[in-house]
Amino acid sequence: MKTVSTLIRLSKLEVDNRRRLLADLLEQDAAFDRAIDRVDTELDTERQKARETPEYGAGFVAYAKHAASRRKALVDRKAALAVDIDTARDRLAEAFEEQKKYEITAERQEEEETAEENKREQQDLDELGLQTHSRNTGR
Repeated sequence: MKTVSTLIRLSKLEVDNRRRLLADLLEQDAAFDRAIDRVDTELDTERQKARETPEYGAGFVAYAKHAASRRKALVDRKAALAVDIDTARDRLAEAFEEQKKYEITAERQEEEETAEENKREQQDLDELGLQTHSRNTGR
């Protein structure tokens, strides 16, 4: 039983580590979303300034191209991160599944030990009953 409980503890640590990794990846994903939103907001702000100030408009085209390339780079990195997130989710599910196997094994071992203990107690009670019966019948 001690071996199984050690395996359970180790698998819980593994599940916790994989949960933390997934949480970190999801935070990175959210950071990419925020960065993309910032680029979009800045582009809208600069577009509005370019409309209001004619001499500002000439530089806007270069800025817009640069902002588009920054946005594309962020979107590409976010897409690559999505693969890592899917992998991390799969690995977390595998670790959790392994932990459950160990927990089920421990439960079964405990049930078997309890059944064996109950069987021994019943045998002891049966023996005691036979001895008491033998004494009462005079044998």
